[in-house]
Amino acid sequence: MKEDGETAFRHVLRAALRTLAAPRASIVVVGGPPGRPVVLGSLGLLPACDDVVDAVSSRPEHMLCELVLQQGRPVNVPWVPDHPRFAAIPDTVAAHFRACLAVPVFAPDGAVYGALIVADRVRRDWPEDDLVALGDLARCVSDVIALRTRLHVLRSLTGKLEAAPEREHRLRALRDSIFEGLTAPAGNSEERLIALLAAGCRAFGMDAGAITRVSGESGIIVAQYWHDGSAPVPEERRVAGALTLDVLSGRDVVHCRDCLNSCRQECAGFDNRRPGACIAVPLVLDGILYGALEFIGRDPREADWSADECAAVRIIGALATTQLGVMGQIDRLRRSESALLGYVLDLRAGHDPLGLA
Repeated sequence: MKEDGETAFRHVLRAALRTLAAPRASIVVVGGPPGRPVVLGSLGLLPACDDVVDAVSSRPEHMLCELVLQQGRPVNVPWVPDHPRFAAIPDTVAAHFRACLAVPVFAPDGAVYGALIVADRVRRDWPEDDLVALGDLARCVSDVIALRTRLHVLRSLTGKLEAAPEREHRLRALRDSIFEGLTAPAGNSEERLIALLAAGCRAFGMDAGAITRVSGESGIIVAQYWHDGSAPVPEERRVAGALTLDVLSGRDVVHCRDCLNSCRQECAGFDNRRPGACIAVPLVLDGILYGALEFIGRDPREADWSADECAAVRIIGALATTQLGVMGQIDRLRRSESALLGYVLDLRAGHDPLGLA
């Protein structure tokens, strides 16, 4: 019959009661809130300390666990009333907790993790044989904890392996969507940016995307895409308190699954309304912080943003930055051509504004 860890712990506790002829046995480990050990199991005739007192400092089994953790070795107390550490035990518990013996329980990495404890209602000089026997049983508890830890790791790895085909499918869809946006036929650089935004919206299931150039507290929307054909928002907006400012402050990917309920600040989308979900990345052009690439959805997402999606938005951001660089070079070339044309016209009119003639 298959047994879980709790069943194995009960077997160890019963063996401790029989072997040491003690009325109480417990397994206590760290792992709860700070200063609050956790009882994995207890058997015997003594009252359950958690039901009698609330203060952690008043629970003798917790005190023993803390002593074992501090000393890293067994704790042998033949007569509890003589031990100053147990002075705070309430009378309702102290009458049943007169002698105790505790030995370390170890975590898989070899660190002391807790204690296997036996207690008696009368004075008791625990012999060496009791210490050896309880130590053997504590090793059984440590083995069960190690097995449970390995089982947890194995289940986690199994889950990841089972999810691998689905993850590969999503990655392929992301790559295909981005590649489609990159290679889509477009008449100019702005149209290529819009194609990238459309690809990102499809890949992430978002409603809109935008590239914003920031100057001070103002943001100029260089390109935007709405999957439902919504009317474009104003080209200029304030970015104070907006998603763009959050991205530029952190200089890394910012994302939120549920902006309506769990966002860390009152971020606004590039349409100046609070989105349901968002992901954005800063854009750096020629070593200078240019602005942000943003995707927003009107509704919250069911799942958190994955590491693959964060990597994908970085890739789209890098492609957008490259295209913005091309647009800048074209703009500089046009201005140079315009200046040269103006100079030629001035020469024809008999003027030499540069004094070169």
